Amino acid sequence: MRLYKVTEGKGESKPLGDVSKGADVVSFCRRVYPSLLGGLTLHCRDRGIAEEIAQETLVRVWERWSIVRTAAAPEAWAWRSPST
Repeated sequence: MRLYKVTEGKGESKPLGDVSKGADVVSFCRRVYPSLLGGLTLHCRDRGIAEEIAQETLVRVWERWSIVRTAAAPEAWAWRSPST
């Protein structure tokens, strides 16, 4: 299975990589997503917007996994990402 990021406004998708090569990042994203979505929903007061922000955040995690996985607190990196 491959993950894709849809390019805004162009309807094109950009391959992010093969999931089988990143089982650890997939596991991390599955673990972090519920709390990230919950916190963003409270902050935004709109679940649809919160879902978009959470998904974009996890795309950033995927793209920067080599940095995130070596961070002292990878969850904190994911939580900080939506604010930047």
